[in-house]
Amino acid sequence: MEDLRDLWSRWPIRRKLRVFFFAVVSVSALVNLYLHFNNYRVMDRFNHTLDHYYKVEDLRSVAAINRDAAEAYLQTTDFEEYEEYLVTKERMGVLLQDIGSNLSSREAHFYVNSIRYLVDTYQKDWERAMRWRRMNTGEYYEDFYTGLEIYRLTRNEVQQLLNVGIKEGAASYESLVKEYEGLQGLSVMVILGVLLLALYLSQVFSDQMSKPLHKLAEAAGRISRGDLTAREVPVGSRDEIGALAAAFNTMGRNIQELVDRINENASIEIKLRDEEVKVARTSQLLQEAEFNALQARINPHFLFNTLNVIGRTAMFEDADKTSRLVIALADIYRYRLRQAGRDVALEEELGMLRQYLVLQKTRFDERLEFRLELGEEDLKRMRIPALLVQPLVENAIIHGVEPKVEGGIVRIKIFRRKGMVQIRVTDTGMGIPPEVMEGISRDKESPDGSRIGVQNVRQRVRLYYGENGGFQARSKRGCGTCMILRIPLEEAEDV
Repeated sequence: MEDLRDLWSRWPIRRKLRVFFFAVVSVSALVNLYLHFNNYRVMDRFNHTLDHYYKVEDLRSVAAINRDAAEAYLQTTDFEEYEEYLVTKERMGVLLQDIGSNLSSREAHFYVNSIRYLVDTYQKDWERAMRWRRMNTGEYYEDFYTGLEIYRLTRNEVQQLLNVGIKEGAASYESLVKEYEGLQGLSVMVILGVLLLALYLSQVFSDQMSKPLHKLAEAAGRISRGDLTAREVPVGSRDEIGALAAAFNTMGRNIQELVDRINENASIEIKLRDEEVKVARTSQLLQEAEFNALQARINPHFLFNTLNVIGRTAMFEDADKTSRLVIALADIYRYRLRQAGRDVALEEELGMLRQYLVLQKTRFDERLEFRLELGEEDLKRMRIPALLVQPLVENAIIHGVEPKVEGGIVRIKIFRRKGMVQIRVTDTGMGIPPEVMEGISRDKESPDGSRIGVQNVRQRVRLYYGENGGFQARSKRGCGTCMILRIPLEEAEDV
C-alpha cells in the first residue's frame, strides 16, 4: 500500500487525471453496453412477436388471392390466372414453413399442421377441377366446391392460429413489460452507483489537489498582506503541485530580499511618475489648444466673395437661384459651426463641398469645372477632421483657376494605396510661384497670408495623425497644382 501511495505521489497531474477519467469512462461504458444488450434482447423478442402476426395475416391474404385465381381460371381458363394460382400456392408453402419454424407452443403447432393439411387437401381438389376444366367436362364444379368448403375451414383455422398468437403475444408483452421495468430499475441503480463512485473518486482526487493549493493560497495571502515571516509551505508530493510549493517557498525568500530595495526606490519612482503625468497632461492640453486654434483660422475671404455673388444674382435673375445660393451658404456655415473641432465622415465633408461648389459655379460659371473620383464606396464612411478638404479646394479655385482667363478644372481623387487613403486635390490653374512653394515646403506662411488655408490643413494633419499622416504639394507654373493628403487607413476607420 505504501508503494502505491508513493507511486501515486510521484505521478504528474496529467497522468492522475487520465487514470481517473479512464476509470469513470470505463465503468460507464460497461454499464451502457450491458443496458444496451438487454434493451436489444427485449426489442428482439417484441419484433419476433410482431413478425408472427404479420406472417399469419399475410397467409390469410395470400390464401384469398389463391382462391380467386383458381376460381378465375375455372371460369376463363386464362393461363395467367393459372400462373397466379401457382405463385400464391408456393408463397403459402413458404409462409407456413416460416410460421411453423418460429412457434413455441403446442397449440400453435397443432393449428399450423392442421392448416397445412387442409391447404394441401383443397388445393388438390382445385387442381383436379382444373384438369377436368381443361378437358371441357362439367365435373369440375363438384371438386371445386368441395375444395371451397375445405378452404372456408382453413380460414377458420388461420383465424384460430392468429388468436393463439395474439394470446401468446399478450402474455409475452406482459413479460416484456415486467422485464423492461426491471431493466429500468436496474439502470437507475447502476447509474446512481456509477455517479456515487465518480463523486467519491472526484472527492478523493480533488482533496489531494485542493488541500496543497489551499495551503499555498493561505501562504500567498499572508505574503500579499506583507507577512513575509510566515513559515514555508510543506511539500507533500513530487508532482506539479509539489514543484509549485517548492518554487513558492523559494519565491518567498527572494521577495524578502527584494522588499528593502523596492522600498528604497518606491518614493523616487512615485515622484517621477507624477512628473510624467503632469508633462503628458500639459502636452495634451497644448496640442488640443493648438489644434482648435488652427481649426478656427479659415480664411474669411470666401464669405465676402459669396455675398457679392448672391447680390449680383439677385439683381439680374429671379429669386429661385438666389434662394439656392442662400441655402447653400447657410448649409456651409451650419456645417462649420456644428463640426468645428470634430471629426466627420468623408461623406459629410463631400456634401458640404458640393454646396460650396454650388456657390463657386455661380460665380465662375463655365470657367470652373469640378470632378470627383471616389475609388470605393466604403471610403465615404472613413473619419477625417472637419474642413480638411474644403480649404484645399478653395485654394485651388482662388489662387489657381480664378487668375486664369479661360478658367480651369478642379479634380478631387480619393483612393487606397499601400495601407493609406490618399486625397488628391488637383487644379489646372496658374500654379504656385517657386518662392511660395518653398514656404509651403518649409511650413511657413506666405507674407500676405494668402496660403493660410494650405498651412492650416498641413498643421492639422500633423497634429491629428502625427508621423503616420502626410501632406505634399506639387506645382508647375502655368500648368497647375496638386495637393496630396495621406491618411493611415486604420486611423481613418477608427477615428
